[in-house]
Amino acid sequence: MNNSAFNGSEIALSKPLAGLELPITVSPSKDFRETFDRESEPVTFGQVAKFLSVPFRDEGMTAEEFSKLTPEDKRKRDGVAGHWLPGRARSSEDLISNYSHSYFVFDVLDWRREEFEELIRICLIPDAFAVIMHSLRGHTPDNPRVRIIYPLFTPISLSEAYLAQPKVPELLCHLGLSGRVVGERLSEVDRSLELPNVSCDEDYWFRTIEGTPIFADTILEMLSGGVGPH
Repeated sequence: MNNSAFNGSEIALSKPLAGLELPITVSPSKDFRETFDRESEPVTFGQVAKFLSVPFRDEGMTAEEFSKLTPEDKRKRDGVAGHWLPGRARSSEDLISNYSHSYFVFDVLDWRREEFEELIRICLIPDAFAVIMHSLRGHTPDNPRVRIIYPLFTPISLSEAYLAQPKVPELLCHLGLSGRVVGERLSEVDRSLELPNVSCDEDYWFRTIEGTPIFADTILEMLSGGVGPH
């Protein structure tokens, strides 16, 4: 892999990623942008993994106290705290002006580890407030099997995905990845996507469009071979 691809206009990538116009550095959240300077050396995969794996800490409440709250109270507390961290989701009810989001979901299967790391380093879309990843059954460090979810910021249907939101779907389509758009309480979207809130030391689950729960691993856990139920 040629790191020059990340700090200049000349793209020198492995075959699956060749020909893409890609951002210089990954930037999944405001906190990430403040942590890593865009003008500095290219962000390494290890830096991204470490940043995304940092758990949310609620300084005003212990994990035990938080676990006793009802889901509604947890959402209200998150809404007041205003936390927007990678891997941490909030329902549309918590969003200002009741703004709903759609999500583009795709699976990376049977890629070489180097190709997967390259994908993570350059394809996390800048200014996305969350990029959620889950390992799928059979995942190993050398044979990544991972589901990735991007926020699309504008509610759209599957048929509109490649027209209204070309930035994400075109990237994924170019890579030959099958994807689908899902959303929250939107009649024009295939089915609803449930994104539960996450607290410190609390296991959390993600409901896919098919309704199958997948344990939400961190990137570091995925690379170490951790596998959740699928």
